[in-house]
Amino acid sequence: MVLSAFSFILFAGPPDVSLLFGGDLMLNAVPVKAAPLRALAPQAAKHDAFFANLEIPLTDVRTATARKTPKELRERDQYILKADPKHIASLKQAGITAVSLANNHAMDYGWRGLAQQNDALDAAGIPHAGAGKNAAAAARPTTVIAGKHRIALISSLAFMSRTALWKCTPATTKQPGIMVLPFNGTINDDARTKLKSWIGTARKNHDLVVVALHWGIERKAVPSPYQVALGRACIDAGADIVWGHHPHVLQAAEIYEGKPIMYSLGNLVSPTPAQSALISAKLQDGKWSLNVLPTAISGARVKFSASRADYDRRVRLFERAYISKQ
Repeated sequence: MVLSAFSFILFAGPPDVSLLFGGDLMLNAVPVKAAPLRALAPQAAKHDAFFANLEIPLTDVRTATARKTPKELRERDQYILKADPKHIASLKQAGITAVSLANNHAMDYGWRGLAQQNDALDAAGIPHAGAGKNAAAAARPTTVIAGKHRIALISSLAFMSRTALWKCTPATTKQPGIMVLPFNGTINDDARTKLKSWIGTARKNHDLVVVALHWGIERKAVPSPYQVALGRACIDAGADIVWGHHPHVLQAAEIYEGKPIMYSLGNLVSPTPAQSALISAKLQDGKWSLNVLPTAISGARVKFSASRADYDRRVRLFERAYISKQ
């Protein structure tokens, strides 16, 4: 079931758990005094937890990664970005409960930049997943308490190319970095085994598992076949929710085998104007429902919008590309 304009489930009572998901926090060139996320707080308060992808490292470290070359930066094939670490207060103000970190900018200022940010997140009581001092730490789940539920959040960069993954500094057994899924764009038996192990480990001592995947092609309205294959493989491997980001535009969401897959929620906030959305995911009596909450970004601030026409158009594109072929 694709989350269309008419998709809904009626509940007899309050949901077992109510989760709010946003897209990429593009806080580069966004002044702290703009209070960019303030308008989200009332909606966040209606949910048990609010998840967002912290795309831009919040650090004042000046030494940037050497993996993104001067030529790539000049030609805008790569970007090195950071934002004011005082934005941690913006996250708290918005009611953001936890953040994913396995993305293509988390290591833009190396381990020193990431460690400064993570220490600040810890001090603010904001759990994070997807990056750490070695591969084991980057793959490890963080625990989010949501109502009566213990939720495991795990996070990975999932670009198709190993070269693209390398540019973003994957964690190794001895070196810090981000969690990556190096599947070369193919979901085979080996990939499924690795997903089952990663997700199964996160399941221990948790009621639900949220898998955050940084994937896809920027500015594309329809998820790639690899996104669809990987998202569904994660559900098959035991995930309860797959939550995607990176394209910086909205893509459709679907209910696959009774579980939500959100392919891209665009930018949660950015320095440039955009249309986007959050998704409210509610679980009751073993059934998930999803509700799209359209947003608009203007003046480096996000506010809720009345129109979901942009999202519904992307649903129709998804249906033509995938559902009609099933």
